[in-house]
Parts: sequence; C-alpha cells; structure tokens
Amino acid sequence: MNTFSRKMYQRLQQLKHLSAPLEQLTQRYLMFVTHVDRWTGQQRYGVLGGALLLLCILWYLLWIVPMQADRQQQHNRIRALQYSITQLERQGNTIIAESNIDPNAPIRQAIETLTNDINQIKAKTSLLTSGQISPSQLSQLLKSMVHQQDGLKLLRLASLAALPITPSQSGHLSNVPDQVPTLYLHPIELEFEGDFFATLAFLQELKKQAKIYWGGLQYVVMNHPLAKVSIQLHLLSKREHWDEL
Repeated sequence: MNTFSRKMYQRLQQLKHLSAPLEQLTQRYLMFVTHVDRWTGQQRYGVLGGALLLLCILWYLLWIVPMQADRQQQHNRIRALQYSITQLERQGNTIIAESNIDPNAPIRQAIETLTNDINQIKAKTSLLTSGQISPSQLSQLLKSMVHQQDGLKLLRLASLAALPITPSQSGHLSNVPDQVPTLYLHPIELEFEGDFFATLAFLQELKKQAKIYWGGLQYVVMNHPLAKVSIQLHLLSKREHWDEL
C-alpha cells in the first residue's frame, strides 16, 4: 500500500464510528485501492486513457455541441438580417426610381400627340384650300365647259347650303375644335342635257379639275339620244358663305 492509500485509510479509520454505511463504503474503497495497487502500469495507463476519453466525450457533448448549435442559430439570424436588408434596399431603389418618373409624362405625351394631329390637319387644310376657285370663277368655268361641248345645253347651275366639316365629325380632336380651322363643304348642282358622247367628253374635262370634287351623277335618257344629266359637285373652303353662282 502506498503512502497516499495509508493516509486515506487512517482518515477513514477515524470516521468508522459515524455509521455502518460509511464502514461499508470504506471497505469497498479499500478493496478498490487494493485492486488498483495490483494493476500493472499498462492497465493503469489504459484506465487513465479511458477516463480521458470519457472526459473528452463529455466535453464535446456538454460544450462543443451546444456551442455549434448556438453558432448555427447566430448564422441563421445573420442570413435572415441580410435578406431583410436586401429587401429593404430593393424597396428603397424602387421608391427612388418611382420618384424620378415624371407623373405628368402621359399628359405631356397626349399634348404632344394632339399638337402633331392639329399641325397635320392644318397642313392638309392648307393643301386642300390652296388655290381656291371663287364662286364667279367656278360659274364661268362650268358654263364654258358646257358650251365647249357641241350638243350640250345648260339647264341649271345652283349652290346649296354649306356643310361644316369639323374635327369631331372625323373622330379626331373633338375636345379642341377651336385650334383646328373649320372647313366648309359647298355643294353645287349642275344640270344639262345632251347626248352620251358629249356628256362623256364633258366629264373627262371635269375630271381634270383637281379642286372640284364629285358627289354624284344622274343620267336619265329623255328622248334618245338626248338625256338629262344631273351632277352634284363639291368645293372645300374656309368660308361659310358664298355669293350665288
């Protein structure tokens, strides 16, 4: 028995009077110490190694594993915070981008489109009404064309009430009529009698007059080869009222 064991035995001897259970514990300890004293060095090292291994396992289970779980939780929290920050940055960028958009852009585009339409209508109006024929000139022209064809006789030449052509009738710019010049369509009725070939020659000459538009034609044979021809013509003008033909 080594020195340490003897000292422990002496201490336990002093405590024998405490109780019977303590006496049994003392006997078991002495048996264990005696058994250990019989171990060889290799057995002692084996038991010491096993004890150290047990301590390592306990240290891993009680310290390392909880620490790793805590780190994983912290990592998950960091990832969640990073995702929230990314979402906030995207929302911020969206708000900044929306704040840079001109809220009046659609209105400006509509105004620009309307202005272009107005300019186009004005240009077409100027083109259609350029070089207008006056009522007196038109009367002389039509009478001269009828008289130039042998076999034709003028029966009637009259102008009817002018009809306004406004943007609302064409389906464009109905909300800004004051900005677009109003054109007037002046109907003219021409009646004469003659044969077919003289009428055909007259119509061919009338077709060459670019400022006179046709509205309709009625050809009625009265006494062959004579027929009564009614033609409805139109002129465009910026003036509503004309002198009588």
